[in-house]
Amino acid sequence: MMISWYDEDVLVCYYAVLGNHLHVILRTRPDVVAAWPDDEVARRWWNLFPQCRDAEGGPAAPEPHQLCMLTAQPEALAERRRRLSSLSWFMRLGNPGLSVFMGDCLKGDIHAGS
Repeated sequence: MMISWYDEDVLVCYYAVLGNHLHVILRTRPDVVAAWPDDEVARRWWNLFPQCRDAEGGPAAPEPHQLCMLTAQPEALAERRRRLSSLSWFMRLGNPGLSVFMGDCLKGDIHAGS
């Protein structure tokens, strides 16, 4: 099972549902993030932390000058790239995709080892 995160896939390698909690083994792909061009890193960061929202409340499509501002600082861009490939950041943000997955597991909609 894959969970979309920052438009990147996080692989759920294994999970086990126990009486009152579950164990999940996840895998990210820092090698894939390292190969992204700078504008892709900026676009994915924008989608995670948008400066403005559309009518439905989602991230508004960034304007070219907004992406340019994100790519203009190499040190900040390198840090954003590192964070986009970090499982710690994934967990820190309380990823909604993982929350839905865990809720489905606890309700019994997904069976252990799937």
